[in-house]
Amino acid sequence: MRVFVVFLVLILGVVSVASAQTQTLVCDYPIYAHKAGVQGVKDKFVLTFIIDSAKNAAYILGNNGSAPVRLVTGDRGFTFIELTGSGNVMTTTIDSKRESVHSRHTLISGELAPTQYYGKCSYK
Repeated sequence: MRVFVVFLVLILGVVSVASAQTQTLVCDYPIYAHKAGVQGVKDKFVLTFIIDSAKNAAYILGNNGSAPVRLVTGDRGFTFIELTGSGNVMTTTIDSKRESVHSRHTLISGELAPTQYYGKCSYK
């Protein structure tokens, strides 16, 4: 677990390991892509993640509370993976510069409705 905390410090530039067992990461996505092309979002789209290094767990915060997500670390970034109750897969990848892509692999009435959002994340 100590390696997990050290990894986050190195990748994201967190100031203090000792005081930061729970961290909040807020990602703002002003651009998205879908079947019709790439465009700016009409309504503000923000995702908030909580990383609990003491429990080695991560969560996404939404309108109806929080849901667990899987955190996959890499050598220069990391990815959150969310599996929704309906079986859709959402991934959010963040690089060492805190740039991010959020991908939704969604089926609506049996039809593909994929989207990708592009933005930047920051610690709060």
